[in-house]
Amino acid sequence: MMLKDIRKELGLTLEEAATRLGVHFSTWHKWEKGNVPPHRAIQIEAVFGVSRARIRPDFFGPTTTCLVMPEQRGAA
Repeated sequence: MMLKDIRKELGLTLEEAATRLGVHFSTWHKWEKGNVPPHRAIQIEAVFGVSRARIRPDFFGPTTTCLVMPEQRGAA
């Protein structure tokens, strides 16, 4: 997912998102047009509560959900 889409989901302007992360708005804008550096994806995750895998699935892998079927609970 693109960083711009995530920002809009959060209801933030470009300037608000950049300020919260402590970067210049032009830096955030550059990330919206390309790849976010991995260390910044981790910071964005911490500040905005968005999984780093959503920001950089190419680097951190896709977000997955593990479901356990009722008959598997407690089985070893």
